[in-house]
Amino acid sequence: MWHKDRYAAELLSPSLVRFTAPGGARERQVSAYQKGMKPTEGQFHQPRPQKEDLSPEMESRFAELVDRCRKRGAIGFKCDPPPWALWRAMLPIYQGRAAAAVRRPNELSLGDYTLGDFKGVYAALMAVCAVHEYLCFRWSARYGFYPLESAIPVHPRSVWRDNLSVLSGIAADICEKVVGDLTLDGTRWCDLHIQPFVALDASRYQLALAPQFPLHSNLDENILRVCSTRRPEVFDAATLDKEAGMRASLEKQCPHFVFRGPLGLTRPAPDIDMVVTDEANSAIAILELKWIRKPFGPFEIIQRDEDVLKGFRQLKEIRSFLTKEPSYLRTYRGLPRPLDAYQYVRYLVVARDHWPWAVPDDGIALIDFNEFRLALSRLQNLHQAIEQLLAYDWLPVEGRDFTVQYESGSVNGVSVEVEVFLPH
Repeated sequence: MWHKDRYAAELLSPSLVRFTAPGGARERQVSAYQKGMKPTEGQFHQPRPQKEDLSPEMESRFAELVDRCRKRGAIGFKCDPPPWALWRAMLPIYQGRAAAAVRRPNELSLGDYTLGDFKGVYAALMAVCAVHEYLCFRWSARYGFYPLESAIPVHPRSVWRDNLSVLSGIAADICEKVVGDLTLDGTRWCDLHIQPFVALDASRYQLALAPQFPLHSNLDENILRVCSTRRPEVFDAATLDKEAGMRASLEKQCPHFVFRGPLGLTRPAPDIDMVVTDEANSAIAILELKWIRKPFGPFEIIQRDEDVLKGFRQLKEIRSFLTKEPSYLRTYRGLPRPLDAYQYVRYLVVARDHWPWAVPDDGIALIDFNEFRLALSRLQNLHQAIEQLLAYDWLPVEGRDFTVQYESGSVNGVSVEVEVFLPH
């Protein structure tokens, strides 16, 4: 990234290099936002999720399970038979979390199974992981040491398949395929968040699993990443309905506005992805929608940024066409009035999942989709909603919502420092 002018390198001493992302306060706000940090006060404040405490009944069940487990080795334990009662008790919690995390329809095909199938299997997997993780915690609290030898459960592939099938209620052959897709395969983006199972032998018979990774994964994005390399034709088909999905989400949460699109223009002008109208307040927004897969690692960031920022060029061409033909959308695309009859006209690039920073260019600005949807759902006035968004108060503020510190790593006497963003 230093070679791509994305990081500045400062030589603090002959053996210490500090890497810093260039830019000022705004770029640091954007970086914190991309890492999931949000304002802790103001009109865009969103409460942070609170960790859910287990009920006294569940705590009692875990205590009974610890009683039933037996020590194995110096720092391990054995749980036999498997804790089916606790798995089933935890399953509804993780079914709810999986449902909240997945933003695409259950019917979406992932090849040999649907996204709904995957969601069901993954919820079962998270329930199993949560029970094992908390069991390790309770064991360490009772005996004074963490059970490192049992922290990573290892089972034959068939056991993982059958347990997940019984727990989720999904056919074993589908669970077999899901487990296969979630097994690390050595691709260029090897990551245990995406593929948490690790084969311990060449035949892929014994599979190990670190429970922390499934519990903190973006499951729908991750399985699409798997499809993008293993079944690219399925991935391509799954991305075709992105704009329709964004439009449907806006229509559901913002029924007081009218959404149209896509709307074709006379070539060579590009099509308009979406038009939002607020007739009561004489406001209209022309949108270029970008639902870009989150980059995996730093090397994809540059390409993903370019994919989003291409929207500025497209909107400039659209605006040029509509300036010359202000009645086109009324005459041919059903708009209630000519474009020049609206008091407020805005051109926006609206990006979902990957949102880089871009200074508004010639009246065209870049907005994050989730913030756009939230602002439109809260206000009945389109112009006011967009003005609020363009103040960028929805970005976290350094010193109030997050801090930045440097952490270093050393090898053979040479150290590198990098920025680490921490929420307040």
